[in-house]
Amino acid sequence: ITAFKVPSTVTKIAEAAFEGNLDIESITIPSSVTKIGDYAFYEMFGMKKFVVSSSNKNYCAQSGVLFTKSKKTLLSYPCDKSSKYYEVPYTTKTIDDEAIFSFNMKVIDIPSAVTKIGDFAIDYMGSLSLVGNSRVKSYVSANKKYSEGGMTYVARPGAVSKLKAKPSKKKVKLTWKKASNASGYIIYRTSNNGKTWKKVKTIKKGSATSYTNSGLKKGKRYYYIVETYRTVKGYKVYCTTPKIIGVK
Repeated sequence: ITAFKVPSTVTKIAEAAFEGNLDIESITIPSSVTKIGDYAFYEMFGMKKFVVSSSNKNYCAQSGVLFTKSKKTLLSYPCDKSSKYYEVPYTTKTIDDEAIFSFNMKVIDIPSAVTKIGDFAIDYMGSLSLVGNSRVKSYVSANKKYSEGGMTYVARPGAVSKLKAKPSKKKVKLTWKKASNASGYIIYRTSNNGKTWKKVKTIKKGSATSYTNSGLKKGKRYYYIVETYRTVKGYKVYCTTPKIIGVK
């Protein structure tokens, strides 16, 4: 069996119920399930996705990953899910014990909203980079020696500072002080109070401190966002506090 559907008569999935199963690739959890025991899906090396009934009041799946219904706790990431980059949702507060063991992952982006990373919550059979704040750094320091394939901490890029906008005829020149850990910047612009934003430039140089936007209408008000990014193993991770400025 590669696709297993938990019967609708089941209300509890016992502790370690599927632990070590190498054949199942997907599990469908019905609305009847109200409790999932610890390590229920641990080391299911063939697992690619979870599917949860939308009527289930306790659990849900997002992009094949198992969460509590509120999405505040990440419970289980499928071992053989093909993604090499994973951005933990910003709703997440806790990454549960032994929640993530991946064969394919290269980079995990952990938001500052996560306040608890459980025991042995993250592991990988290769070189894994964890992006985040000081809490993530502490987790890596304490757990990298136990990692199967090696684990490193990568600081999230900082925001630009001293952002200024100077108009001249049909141009606007943006200047800023470069951000820490930046690989580059993405510039967005709007002229309708933020209803729609247009990406106008990607600057692939972390040391850049200016950009001139031309072809504008004289006397019209524009707003700009300067977003910092850092490239980690080919994937962009972003500053969580991009800077915005208006100019006319």
